[in-house]
Amino acid sequence: MAHLYKCPKCGTLYTAETQDHMCAKDECYPSTLVEIEEGSQKITAEQAAAAVRLIEGLCVLVCDVSYSMNEAPFGPESAGLTKLELVIDAVHGAFEAMQGLTRKDAAYIAMVRFAKQAKLMTDQQGAPFIKSVQDILDEFKNKDNLSRYIMRNCDQMDRGGTNVTEGLRLGHELVVKTLANDLSAFGIPHSISLIQQKPFLPPVGDPIEVPNIRVMIYSDGAHNQGALTNPFTDMQPVSVLMTAFIGNETINDEARIGSNQMKEFAAICPEHRQPGYFLINTRGRGEFLRRIFHMATGTSGLCSQCMSK
Repeated sequence: MAHLYKCPKCGTLYTAETQDHMCAKDECYPSTLVEIEEGSQKITAEQAAAAVRLIEGLCVLVCDVSYSMNEAPFGPESAGLTKLELVIDAVHGAFEAMQGLTRKDAAYIAMVRFAKQAKLMTDQQGAPFIKSVQDILDEFKNKDNLSRYIMRNCDQMDRGGTNVTEGLRLGHELVVKTLANDLSAFGIPHSISLIQQKPFLPPVGDPIEVPNIRVMIYSDGAHNQGALTNPFTDMQPVSVLMTAFIGNETINDEARIGSNQMKEFAAICPEHRQPGYFLINTRGRGEFLRRIFHMATGTSGLCSQCMSK
């Protein structure tokens, strides 16, 4: 059995004690490592190897997979393409654009799906889908592989409704657990050490530090399952929720209400004072969606002006 040691301050895990029994990070010194046990047994070497992987940044993609996502996104001009396929194309394109990341193994993506209920997606081995960009690129080498995977997850859902509240609740829970340095409730043993981002610079006041985590939710219709609430409303120092509406926002009342809900829930960028809301209602803006997902996964901003920089 392997020994595992944890810094009580930052949560970093080590497979062996350091020379001075202290955490190697300067900001934690002096913080004495403590030995970790699982029940009465030491954890295995395989568990230890998995646990020492760091999560330095996390993007939570909250994906509407209701039946309406099988429709064409922009009317006759987009015939042969569904809203869900449009999103899958954009997500895969964002992943491909991250090939140049220096720490693809430490940048993580979680994928939540929602329709009548919300669930964390599972990977092809049945494990929770909270994976590094490197693991995603290794596992889903092309768009077709990713598309088949997402559709299998969709088929496990009751897709006859749109429960935005539950999608946001699960996304928010992932944020809370990440900021608490503990994703064990989701079966993820990795140590969490969110890297420091460049602070936002508001027009007035001090710079604002925002954690290296983002949530991106998209939908094509209005919430229709019980009370509608947004747990990100009271998040401090600012919300990290970006939103997108997919489709023609004027086609019917459901679309009009749904697009307004997405706009209302979006974070307000502390630097540019713009909502982190994106309306994807034309084929041209559909191409733009990849850049939006890339910004969310790169946690570089919160609004369209951040992305243009």
